[in-house]
Amino acid sequence: MASNVSVRTDDFGQEYSIELPEDRVLFVERNFIYEAKATLVEYKIWIDDDLIDEITIHAARKILMPRERDIVDIVNSCSDRVIQQEIQARHNMLAHLSDRSRN
Repeated sequence: MASNVSVRTDDFGQEYSIELPEDRVLFVERNFIYEAKATLVEYKIWIDDDLIDEITIHAARKILMPRERDIVDIVNSCSDRVIQQEIQARHNMLAHLSDRSRN
């Protein structure tokens, strides 16, 4: 996950995007579906307009099948990468401000 990850968030979930070689884009979605007695989480992975894989699981479910775990891990890795980017950006800003104050 060395690539930059962009995120778009609303009340129903997140969409992460990563630029790929050859002007392609990987989209990873996590959407929350609120039903009367349950909350479901829908995961989708796209490359450009091609749906690669999707799953829908109960939000409270703890045990996942290997394929489900792989998809959830991809989404969580995107989330982690966005957090890392924000921390690095803040660190860079503070370092820049510190350098400017010395001059």
